[in-house]
Amino acid sequence: MIYQLGDVDDAYGLDSDDPVSIPVRHQFTVLGIRTYRNQPQHRQFWDPVLRQVEDEIAGMLAVMRSGTVRGDELRGALSERSDRIHEIYQSNLDQLAKQQGKEGAKGATTCTVCSMFNVALQTDPQGGAIRYISGGRWSLYIYMTEVRGQKDYPQPEWLDVKSDSVSLTGINWFSVKWPNGAKALDRVNIESKKPLTFTPD
Repeated sequence: MIYQLGDVDDAYGLDSDDPVSIPVRHQFTVLGIRTYRNQPQHRQFWDPVLRQVEDEIAGMLAVMRSGTVRGDELRGALSERSDRIHEIYQSNLDQLAKQQGKEGAKGATTCTVCSMFNVALQTDPQGGAIRYISGGRWSLYIYMTEVRGQKDYPQPEWLDVKSDSVSLTGINWFSVKWPNGAKALDRVNIESKKPLTFTPD
């Protein structure tokens, strides 16, 4: 079985020799899947997969931002992350195929299948409005606007928390605002159902 996830011809005008084009192309693939596989039955499968992919994208950007790895060594590090992204897609799509009675891949895959966690969220004091965004999307936006200076790079959408809990996995950023003007901004790696409580900065 061969999976065709597509690609982008122009990674936001970046030269293909520019290392940043690698995470940008992966992020565009993620955004394309989110846009065209947005029905509830699709999101149940894709949300945990794409969040794990975005964790790898954030890892790419962290390596680039550090400035300690350059040239061929940098491309090697990004290539390893790209391979892990392909393993994430393949492992999870293989499992989906087998659940639907299809054979899936004949070769072994090494990536752990993604899981979502229903996490209870609250604020202390109560009354804070919570929004969140996956770590990969936010890291890419910060990198492109602050490090690369592309001030017109599209700002990703933060999602409002409309219930007492949300289904999440991996690295996420949370922004909280209280009626009195207090704010909080937290980066959290979701690895379990452990409840989260946010307090003002």
